[in-house]
Amino acid sequence: MLSFLKVKCPHCGAEGHLVAPPVGAIVVGECPKCAEMVVLFGGEVLPLEKARMTPGSEEARRHLMDVIARRLWGRIKQDFPEKAAGKSPELSSPPGNAPHFMSDGPPSPEPGAHAPRSERPRPEAPRAEKRRPAPEGGGGRFKGRGLITREEMEHYARVELDLLDDKEFFKATFG
Repeated sequence: MLSFLKVKCPHCGAEGHLVAPPVGAIVVGECPKCAEMVVLFGGEVLPLEKARMTPGSEEARRHLMDVIARRLWGRIKQDFPEKAAGKSPELSSPPGNAPHFMSDGPPSPEPGAHAPRSERPRPEAPRAEKRRPAPEGGGGRFKGRGLITREEMEHYARVELDLLDDKEFFKATFG
């Protein structure tokens, strides 16, 4: 059975329903009414600045991190009031700019968690397996292309491998 969320755009107030994403998912998109950027996080719709949300940019990641960090900070302050928790002064104010959380790079994965595919070490193949001759007669639509170049392989491992989990990319590539 599908669960639905009632959502409201923080920019224009338009209301609607969405299929609830998996727990912990971060969904970024545009409001269908005003076309402003929003993020659905923890069952809430939070406003984003469209000008800062250039796809794949560091600025977009920083802005998204800042918006989510501020919301989390608000929840923590609400659930754990300072007086009851005896907070230290350094934690009594909200984060000024979320990127400081990532000053040493992305957070370490939880113990026992699998690293993202792009960060997993890849065992080196024996030299004989690194370069195999192309099959006789080539193959299908790639006939005559020759061996895959190192640049193509590195691009695939760096960019496209993780995109295979993206439903739209998979459909566009493989039909």
